[in-house]
Amino acid sequence: MELLVEGMINNRLQTAKKQIAGSAAYSVEKAINTSGLDQCIKVFNEINKQKPEGIYFDEMEFNALGYRFLSRGLMEAALEVFKMNTELYPTSANAYDSLAEVYLMLGNKEMASKYYKKSLELNPNNENAAKKLREIDSAE
Repeated sequence: MELLVEGMINNRLQTAKKQIAGSAAYSVEKAINTSGLDQCIKVFNEINKQKPEGIYFDEMEFNALGYRFLSRGLMEAALEVFKMNTELYPTSANAYDSLAEVYLMLGNKEMASKYYKKSLELNPNNENAAKKLREIDSAE
């Protein structure tokens, strides 16, 4: 019985490793961590252009990656990842909301406003975008 359980766990571990290796967001994260932002952008452009078999793109993975970089204080990396997400998912209100958030954190109210408006255009019920736009307008 113990060998059966161990085999099942090993099988699931191998499946998880394959999924991680096939993640475009993981490829981007690995490039940033090992070679820096310029290499990350290059890797993203290559895999986005070629769409190699076995690589998948997931909006939530890119969004989570951007927030991981934010939590580590890597603002420029987060900004680039959120830009990538809006390129991949141009109809996602959430992708634009996240991009706007980073611009606001960087003090670029003009770009933050632009992308909060885009998010609100895509999802008129986005309370966060509406609130942030009011805050930006009242601060000026």
